Amino acid sequence: MSESPEVRMGVSDARANLTEVIAKVRLLGQRAILTRRDKPQAVLVSVDFYERAVKALEQQRD
Repeated sequence: MSESPEVRMGVSDARANLTEVIAKVRLLGQRAILTRRDKPQAVLVSVDFYERAVKALEQQRD
């Protein structure tokens, strides 16, 4: 069974398990949506994903 490409978790849970969350983001390409009171606050993505997103946004501006 493969990992989900996206997981939602509370900010407190992410903080308590930050090493594991970072490992899953970095090694499995998983995106972590960090929530507070079930409302999205931030997204943790791999550096590769971030760099590709920034490049795509820059190309749209040109």
